[in-house]
Amino acid sequence: MTSNLIDANGTIPVFAGTHVPQLRLPSSVRLEVMQTNGHQPAPATFVETEIISNDEIAPEHYLMRVRSEALANGEPGQFGVIRPGAATDVHPILPRPMAAYRYDREAGTADFVYRVVGYGTAAMAQRRAGDIVEIVGPVGRPFPIADDANGILIVGRGIGVCSLTTLVEAARQQNTEI
Repeated sequence: MTSNLIDANGTIPVFAGTHVPQLRLPSSVRLEVMQTNGHQPAPATFVETEIISNDEIAPEHYLMRVRSEALANGEPGQFGVIRPGAATDVHPILPRPMAAYRYDREAGTADFVYRVVGYGTAAMAQRRAGDIVEIVGPVGRPFPIADDANGILIVGRGIGVCSLTTLVEAARQQNTEI
């Protein structure tokens, strides 16, 4: 299925200023509209969430597990927005968008792997089991695997590869070659 923004010649309008220049795509490029599950998400609000564990797994790298039925039902490509400090902090730290490393629907938990790179992630690293953080999630559009996909190619680098683990798990459940 192609987008209604793409004409029969494969031209996509790029809106800039008062004119509309055209972007031409090679005939070998196939664009499809990402299908969603059809329901509208609830408005995003921060929810107090209990930290189950927050362990250093490598120098400056942490694995934080939180208890959240909502987050545990996330899909590949979705993420949580974590407020590392309390909303009542005098100098609140900006919330951090973080992709889930793993969802465990049965346990009602979600795992996040992060690297300490600044004040906000340093504050997160200080949190302990039993502490409360505020999280919005899951948010973002999931990236589904087509039912008829023969295989998928996954490319990642650095701490960002953690966002791909949920996709790998979904592919394995569908018996899709990776």
